[in-house]
Amino acid sequence: MKILFVIDEYDDTLNATTVAARQLAEELKRRGHTVSFLSTGEDTPNKVVLESRKAPAIAKKYFETNHITLAKPDIRSMRRAIRGQDIVHFFYPFKLSKEGLDIVNELGVSATASFMVQPENLTQNLGLGNSKIVNNLIYSKFAKFYNEFAHINCLSEHTKKLLEEHEFTSNIHVIPNGVTSSYHYRRVDKPERFQERIVITMSGNFSKERDQETLINAVKLSKYSKYIHLILAGEGVEQDKYETELNKLHLQYTMNHYPENDLREILSYTDIYVHSSLLEQETINCLEAIAMGNVPIIINNSEGMAMRYALDERSLYDKDNPQELANKIDYWIEHQTELANMRNKYAKVADRYRIAEEATLYEKMFAESIKDKLKSSYLDSVHQSTDKD
Repeated sequence: MKILFVIDEYDDTLNATTVAARQLAEELKRRGHTVSFLSTGEDTPNKVVLESRKAPAIAKKYFETNHITLAKPDIRSMRRAIRGQDIVHFFYPFKLSKEGLDIVNELGVSATASFMVQPENLTQNLGLGNSKIVNNLIYSKFAKFYNEFAHINCLSEHTKKLLEEHEFTSNIHVIPNGVTSSYHYRRVDKPERFQERIVITMSGNFSKERDQETLINAVKLSKYSKYIHLILAGEGVEQDKYETELNKLHLQYTMNHYPENDLREILSYTDIYVHSSLLEQETINCLEAIAMGNVPIIINNSEGMAMRYALDERSLYDKDNPQELANKIDYWIEHQTELANMRNKYAKVADRYRIAEEATLYEKMFAESIKDKLKSSYLDSVHQSTDKD
């Protein structure tokens, strides 16, 4: 298949959707498909580059926090990219995709779309908390875009249910993000500086939705607080705030954005991985950690979605409850034999969510979309012929 990915941001690897799209593209190319891109950023092979545009002032914080650069639509460039494709896949419901969909329909090309932007994330960044009224308005606006497609995909059954409740009428495919083979069971000795430390790690951008603050407070409440070294891998708008809190509590920590190879090394000697994200579509950080053989402690929160990876209650804690998280941390520190036994079990959980399976599900959705488009075009031609007679 000749596949075009339409995605505003394709260069910034701090954007989880960008990383997922890149990994999917590589797997699809490995299978013999041709994948090209319509996006902003650097001029690279098989990529039609568009100029960037400023984000709307009201949502600027959301786009900055999630490392999304918006594209400025250019009709000529977009037609050039879309013409001749077997399938065009859209990743965002923003202006680029809306104008791209018009061209897709004009040229008669098959198209699908991913639901990757949660309204709840938008309202959090707008300072509106979890406003149901505003969320419902955003869902309604998004539905107008997504209902133009016969086939769309989302990342979980929970999200699919939400979309159906908000009158999304497309055929909704559940396609979880997959983890690459570079993340696999691997345990190594800690670096010398951590030999006498309990290493607790969390990976993800520093934002209110990720809620590293609860983890920080839990580490302070742990019976083993003075032996713990907390590694927060990422960057973001809350970094200064978290550093101030960590220093005030006199905790041992490292905060840094790590290249992928360095992050894999950290995960291979981490003792306990914590995933405290309140709102997210992307759970790839947690998945990568457990693929490396880490036992996670995950927030028990339906909007978080990563809770599906937990094998039992020992790996779950309630929202806004740092004491419960501290208790779970202490449990695993005190039960090292059980911790070792569970490492392999969690690595096998990650094997259910490999990039190969994700790519297969995308191939199936693309094929169904193309088949439906051909059928629709054939029926249209028959009706037109009948009308002329």
